[in-house]
Order: sequence, then structure tokens, then C-alpha cells
Amino acid sequence: MLTEALLEVIWALRAYRTLRPKLFIRPDQLDDDALRFVELPKLRTGAVRLEWSSTDLYGLFFARIALSPEPEGARAFEQAIGHLGLRSADRQTILTRRWSLASETADQQKTMALLAGRYMGKGTYGYKKGNTYSWPITHLADAQKSGYLPPFAEADAASLRDLFKALERIGVMFRHRDDRLDMPDLFRVAARLLKKGGVAPRGRG
Repeated sequence: MLTEALLEVIWALRAYRTLRPKLFIRPDQLDDDALRFVELPKLRTGAVRLEWSSTDLYGLFFARIALSPEPEGARAFEQAIGHLGLRSADRQTILTRRWSLASETADQQKTMALLAGRYMGKGTYGYKKGNTYSWPITHLADAQKSGYLPPFAEADAASLRDLFKALERIGVMFRHRDDRLDMPDLFRVAARLLKKGGVAPRGRG
């Protein structure tokens, strides 16, 4: 209902020539078959799909750190990247893409290695666990193979099986042929779950 109401407001604003509203909405919301807004086909025709590259995502990540409302955090980040010969930036510099960490993959890789280490694992064979720069993006891509999460069906009560099915649909969990459950490291590490031979969750500082 909220989505339909929002679409109706956006459509109604077309009557004002001096207003040109832009609506940022997830694809699964726009493609929801439960929507009954009669002008929806016209809105879909004029929609533009935004594509994010790994460089764009990391640029946003570093920008959020540089513009942190916590002065100590922003200052610590500025000092850290200063050791790499890089500078922090203000909002205007970032928005106009004149900051190397917003667009230069090489600088992003060096900064990520400085903040999180070069590899996901420690020790001599740490490189086998993956590169810290590419690992998160790769694992996220492996999890939304169907494009995006389709709308959930409404239910009065949800069981553990329903929860697993929901997690399976978005790639957070899957079942092997021998009926074992598995979870990609990206989500397992964040949930601080152990796995034999896998990347160990890091302790909190």
C-alpha cells in the first residue's frame, strides 16, 4: 500500500510543469505483481536501471568513512590513508569524483589492504582464503543470482522451514545433495559462525 501511494504521488506531480520528481526504488518493488496502480506500465517504461560496479560500491564505502559524523573516525581514516600518500576529501570533492578513492581501483585496493589486511585469512596460506578487496563483492554476486529478492508472500505464521526457504531464496543458505546446510562465508563470518576449514570470524576489539 505504501508503494502504491508513493507511485500515485509521483504520477500526480506530473501536472506541475516546474517539478521534475525522480524516484529511487528497488527493482523488486517496481516489478511487484501485487501492485494495482493503473499507470504502473507507463512508469516502468520510463524507468532507468542503475548499475553499480565494484569500484562504485567501494567508492561509496570509503566516502561514508571520510564523511563520518564522528570526528575521531574521520580523522583516523585521514591519517591512515596518509601513509599511502592519499588524501581525504570533503563532500564536494567526492561528489564531483575528483577523489581517487571514489574512482581509482588501485588506490581502493591499497586502502582496503591497509584497513583489513591483504587476504581474508592469516598465516602462510592466508592467500587461499581470498583477497579482501574482491572477496565481499564476489560473494555478494554469488548470493543474488536470480537478480534480486522477489516479494515475500504474506503468511500468518512462519515456521523454521519457512525461514530456511526465505534464506535459500536470497542465497544466504543452501542445501547440499547429502542434505547438509551451508552458508556462504560472507554471511557466515558476519553471523560469527564457525566452519571447519573456513575463514574464522575475527574477534571484536
